[in-house]
Amino acid sequence: MGTNCLPFVLSELQCSDNKPVEWLMQLVRRARIVRIQYDPPWFRRDRARAALKAIGPILGKTRLLELMAHRSQSVREAAADALAQLPVPEGQEALLDCLGSTDARVRAAATVGLRSGGYFPHRAIELLAQALADADAGVRIAAADSLVDYCRVYAGSVPAAALSNLVRSLEDPDPGVRRCSATALGLTKAQDAWVIAALTAATNDPDPQVRDSARAALINTSPDMSPRTTEMRQP
Repeated sequence: MGTNCLPFVLSELQCSDNKPVEWLMQLVRRARIVRIQYDPPWFRRDRARAALKAIGPILGKTRLLELMAHRSQSVREAAADALAQLPVPEGQEALLDCLGSTDARVRAAATVGLRSGGYFPHRAIELLAQALADADAGVRIAAADSLVDYCRVYAGSVPAAALSNLVRSLEDPDPGVRRCSATALGLTKAQDAWVIAALTAATNDPDPQVRDSARAALINTSPDMSPRTTEMRQP
């Protein structure tokens, strides 16, 4: 089918959840009156996302970049995944360029795509770390989440500038950003005193998940910190 299936794939990606229909289908199935094939919207979106990744090389970089600006978040993220599947480094380089887009939706999708494909360009770390200061909360959350994967891959060689941005993000207004930043810092294996101090302070964060992530990060950074972090536990 090639590109001829694209309209259908895009339609499936935008398929929305329909609670009344799902409730009705559950009633029908329990009654065993008839056998009806019904695929929940989330399942259809997942299949469509896989389909777009499969036809991505046929569509080409230009068309996928156009889809990165689509009104639907599902389409944007699927296009980012498809870009990541292009030959190395073409797709990932395109995603890195998208981090500089004036459209926050494109920037957020690009950060999601950078986790796909199994290729983690080293220069992406600093660009993702810069995205932690983005004005859009969605971009910051996506960047922090992606940095967890990048710091795992590049443990011990994360640039100081990226470490600095991650430390600053421990005070982000969004707890999701703070939690991911703490986890990422633990994965960097950084032994710098200022990093340890920032993570130690984060163990007193008002959000319990952030506190737990900070404690785990301290243990991950230096196993001998374990007794110390145990003492930090709040009653």
